[in-house]
Amino acid sequence: MKWIRNYFDLLLLLAFSAGFSYFIFHRIPAADFFYITKLGDMRAQYIHFYNQFYDFIHHGTLPFWSWQYGMGGSYWNEFGYYMIGDIFIWMLTVFPKDWFPALFVPMDMLKVSLMALGMYLFLKQKGIKRPIAFLGAMTYPFVGYHFDYFYTHYFFVNAAVFFPYILLGYERVLKENKFITFIVAVFLASLGNFYLMFMISLGLGLYAFFRFFTQDSVKKSVRSFFLFHAKLIGYYLIGLGLSMVVFLPSVISYLKSNAQVRHSLPIENVIEWNAVWETLFWGGGLSFLPFLLIPVLLINGRRLLPYGLLGIVILLIFKYPNVLSFFGGFSEPEELRSFFIFNALSITLAVTAIQYVNFKRPWNIALVGIIALWVYSWLEENSFTHYAEWLPLLPVFFTIAFIIYVFLKKHLFVQIGMLAIMLMTLSAYSGLIGYSFVTDVLNKSTNKKVEAAHKGVWPILPLMDRKEYTMLYDNQTVKNTMAKIDDNDLYRTLIDYPGILTHNASMTYDYNGFYAYNSLIPWTQQKFEMDILAQAGSRGLNLTRGFGNSTHLFTLFANKYFVTFHAPTQVYNLYGYSPIYKKGETRIYKNDYALPVGFVYDQVLTEEELLDSPVPYRERMMFENAIVPKEAVDRKKYPGKKDLASFSLEQIGEVNDLSFSENTTVKKVDEGFVVESDRPIDIKLPVRKHEKGILTGFIYYVPYTKTRGATITASNGNKAYKMVKNMSGNSYVLTQYSYTKTVNKSVFRFGVDSETSYINFNIKPGKFLIKEAGAYLDPLKPYEETASKHQRNGLNVTDNSSNHLKGTVSSKKGGVLFFSIPYSEGWSVSIDGEDTETFPVHTTFTGVKVGPGKHTVEMDFIPEGFRPGLAVTIISLLILTYLILRKRRKAKPVE
Repeated sequence: MKWIRNYFDLLLLLAFSAGFSYFIFHRIPAADFFYITKLGDMRAQYIHFYNQFYDFIHHGTLPFWSWQYGMGGSYWNEFGYYMIGDIFIWMLTVFPKDWFPALFVPMDMLKVSLMALGMYLFLKQKGIKRPIAFLGAMTYPFVGYHFDYFYTHYFFVNAAVFFPYILLGYERVLKENKFITFIVAVFLASLGNFYLMFMISLGLGLYAFFRFFTQDSVKKSVRSFFLFHAKLIGYYLIGLGLSMVVFLPSVISYLKSNAQVRHSLPIENVIEWNAVWETLFWGGGLSFLPFLLIPVLLINGRRLLPYGLLGIVILLIFKYPNVLSFFGGFSEPEELRSFFIFNALSITLAVTAIQYVNFKRPWNIALVGIIALWVYSWLEENSFTHYAEWLPLLPVFFTIAFIIYVFLKKHLFVQIGMLAIMLMTLSAYSGLIGYSFVTDVLNKSTNKKVEAAHKGVWPILPLMDRKEYTMLYDNQTVKNTMAKIDDNDLYRTLIDYPGILTHNASMTYDYNGFYAYNSLIPWTQQKFEMDILAQAGSRGLNLTRGFGNSTHLFTLFANKYFVTFHAPTQVYNLYGYSPIYKKGETRIYKNDYALPVGFVYDQVLTEEELLDSPVPYRERMMFENAIVPKEAVDRKKYPGKKDLASFSLEQIGEVNDLSFSENTTVKKVDEGFVVESDRPIDIKLPVRKHEKGILTGFIYYVPYTKTRGATITASNGNKAYKMVKNMSGNSYVLTQYSYTKTVNKSVFRFGVDSETSYINFNIKPGKFLIKEAGAYLDPLKPYEETASKHQRNGLNVTDNSSNHLKGTVSSKKGGVLFFSIPYSEGWSVSIDGEDTETFPVHTTFTGVKVGPGKHTVEMDFIPEGFRPGLAVTIISLLILTYLILRKRRKAKPVE
């Protein structure tokens, strides 16, 4: 058939790459595992995210707002980073939802084949002959970096798929002035992930700069350099503009996340050369091909010199980790997020050398031989697979075959044979790395005590099987229990099922909860929990964790039910919940004082007044007052309650009553107590006798010792709560997910209590200043009275969907209509048909002003940036259409 003859090379490449990837991955499903790790982000994030995305698509709902994501959030904004524009995820939605984990091996095989195809087409367009382009195309996908990211952060590999097609588009613009491929590739890449597009853009810029000085299609002058790249940037902006309906909302969400207060670990300014080789060979799993061939580009004339200089630049980027971090989107250099750039460019340089360098010159072939011996020696001394005895030999075999290929080019069969051997040695090298990696993950997954040989980006992690997947994401006990709650109101449910229903599980099981884990969670939500409320919990990840044992806050934020799957619960101790269902260890409790998702406050305080108050009083202040920006509401019209004595909190333990363990050196100073010990420090706070109420412990400390963290455990004999503070020298340890500004105040809520006689704080060894400490009792009657008042002023929801809410509210005085919905400028609110301005309440939730009487309230959500993004997408589409029509008109022959 004619089309088979025309496309034989492409079909052969696709078959070869698919077969080779099958050889590497087939043992995973054969052992009844999925190619996804059962730890980390895959377990806690991506599968839950996909489950809700799948439901959105199959219900025909625009994925704008998700009630099930944490306390609610913009799916379009905060999941554009993960899957909104990921064409590979969209492909999976045509299959049943529970096929998702089983489709990872086929999806990865597809990505590998597309990488090989893209690289081959790019190299051919660049002028590389088919056999040599085939070598490069088969080398590109099979590197250790891809194996590491396939099963941990699968969408990062998408950048490695799109990058060769963008380079292909660049070459077509350069040589033929054809722009469609470039624009489409930029569009798909930027649609998929704005963060990865940043890296891709840097890689494109790096290639374009050096490539311009080696091409013959455009005149090499300063003027032509700027004119050509101005045109290229124009095409780039069209491709980027086409994606803007997804891209812009994601960027807005990124700018509002903790990224603005996040800093990385101190990075070495420069590393040793052996560390560079370890990063390339071990971390990235780079083929030996670039090592052998790039150096000769430096000694073969001015035309090839820019390529050689690009090779030096790549090495220097790895030599200077700060630069590598920049190319990786300011991530940790060890994560090698931008490795796909340097993998693609290195292979391009290597096959360029094969094509254009005269290796019959003795110095060229001698240099390749010397480097082959060095690579052999280095791999011998620094093994990183289970095939350490074979791996070092492959560069030598390749070099021998390459020398024969160079000197016997006139003999067709010898040439074909040597090319086959070169391909086999390159494939064997990549295959052994991949096969060894799969051996390690299977050993880890089956608990075989075999030392892992893989030394990639991530440590070897165990794989997930069907049993665990079902337990976490299709748990019939959970589904049957949640079905017992027959309630059509809009409310939240607190779940207690450690290890099973953790962060983001609400997205899978379709309930409205409190916990979320997502890289683009708005910083205001995390700041509210960790700094304003001073709650226990690590600052190390992008998490919202709920409100511990706070009866006030769970009620304030519309928690109506509490479900535990291992009664009696050892985690929560809340007031005012009555049992409505019991089976085995499973219990469902209903909150007797549950508040609707919205109600009217007639008392107002400013954010400054809240932050000036002692931490233990803040949740009571929020329960009784709307906390708003100073300019939002007339304080005189709705005076708030801020006199601390009026809140009835009783301090039943004080800092001056503290006692310390015997091994601790204690010095009383004006600010408190300076304590120091090389052992864990026990601090005992006596608690006076008290009536039944809500007990809270509080401590305010400053670390003087540079440690990896200050871990505080507080216990009252019955319950213990841990707070991990990542501190070092009075500031948080600067890890990727930490913050430079923080609050060293910690609240521990013990819930309903009448018996505690002491609270014991335990701190890691080191030197600390204990500035404040105390125990506080909140009586129950004021809670009951305030909750009843809010219920009377509550919002009666008559209609709600993903992006819409409608109801009625009635209030004698009017005031601030508070919604326990995270604040977003995407929400628009109308009162009785009139648009009204929204503002933050309690720093991170939503509110509007409302007058006295009965009102109809409507809320609608359009993601921030969606409208301007859609406008840019439409304009870009019109420009692209105009360019295509103009080009066709010019190409039409004149009669």
